[in-house]
Amino acid sequence: ALNSWSFPPGSSLNAGGFKIAFIDGHPERSNREEWHTSFAISAQSSSVLLSRPLIAGTQILDYLNYDGLVADQVYGAYPDGQPFYRAVLIGSSPAAPNLPPGAPQRLVINEWMSDNLSFRLNGATGKFDAWFEIYNPGDTAVNLSGLYLSASQNALSGYRVPPGFTLAPHGFLMVWCDKGDGVGNNPGVELHTNFKLGKSGGSLGIYRANGALVDAITYNPQGSNVADGRCPDGGSLITHLAVGSPNSANECSGVVLPPIIAALPTSLVHQGQTLQLQVIASDPNSPPHPLKFSLAAGAPAGSTIDSQSGWMTWNVPADATLGSVSIPISVATTANPGVITLAAVYVDVVPSLRWNGITVDPNGQLRLSFSTIPGKTYRIEYRDLIAPGPWTALGVDRTSTSVTLSLPVPPHEAKQRFYRVTQID
Repeated sequence: ALNSWSFPPGSSLNAGGFKIAFIDGHPERSNREEWHTSFAISAQSSSVLLSRPLIAGTQILDYLNYDGLVADQVYGAYPDGQPFYRAVLIGSSPAAPNLPPGAPQRLVINEWMSDNLSFRLNGATGKFDAWFEIYNPGDTAVNLSGLYLSASQNALSGYRVPPGFTLAPHGFLMVWCDKGDGVGNNPGVELHTNFKLGKSGGSLGIYRANGALVDAITYNPQGSNVADGRCPDGGSLITHLAVGSPNSANECSGVVLPPIIAALPTSLVHQGQTLQLQVIASDPNSPPHPLKFSLAAGAPAGSTIDSQSGWMTWNVPADATLGSVSIPISVATTANPGVITLAAVYVDVVPSLRWNGITVDPNGQLRLSFSTIPGKTYRIEYRDLIAPGPWTALGVDRTSTSVTLSLPVPPHEAKQRFYRVTQID
């Protein structure tokens, strides 16, 4: 819907400025300084539209369609403000100029040890200093030079990676937190920063030269010689590792990994209809264990999911609010019910199957218009009298490509004519 959400009163944007709108379905968090929309959108495929009301209707100012995005991909305009060419960008830069198009370059803080009592000696200092590891989960090399590493949220106060550091595909780099400020740097082997890590907990971040966040973690007290990290390498699960393994794959033996949920496209459904779809998930553990599906807090009334098969049903109310709805789901592995993956099924609710009206073209041609679901097929039939008997098809069945289908009314000599439309799939 064009009027799904309006900017809070008093909102403004300076000339040449940038501002973030969180598309999270929580408008109650909005104010003129921080924007939160009343709708949510699919992470993979959807549209965002900017419009304004006019006396004669609504004017569309700009829109963006995206399809097939994967986790951590960024899609946008480059250079800023041009409305014609959008592409996957090499990284995110919220509230700042867009980065150029290119293959996404993802880096993660993969492993860390803040209390290195006797695990590994730092040859540059002769001490057992804290360390962490950077991992490149991509299939192309990433140039680290110019990035900032920081133990605080002030990105530019951290350590700027000098020229000569490139991380190979699926490669690792050990980073010593020793205040060495580069002394002992060895490209491809180790890096020495200008800060140390606190043993009582803290944070770590990787930032681009413009301050945009690449990756960040927070950590609690770990205990002496204890390493925490991601399982598997680059994954979302952060846990204690069996043993530290800087510059090599994390030791995840014995760690129960969370389920993997396959991407789901945004579904469209009419008010009053029933939506059915299957949530597909897999267990990456060996051997795999059965999974348990459930709806998370905030699922709309009338929605259910089969705990074993993942088949979800939502009986959409006839008066359901139009627009995007997110249905939160949870998938747990029976090997450890506490290891879960959260996701959301995104649904666009469109008006119930109904006539939108009759219009007349400038050339006098009558046209019928009714609401539809893209990809669905509709049969239009007519008769001249409301009486028992067959209906006559008005041409061939039509498959809709948008939320509205419009068709011309052929000339006829009947004094009256009745039409009906049926969704046949």
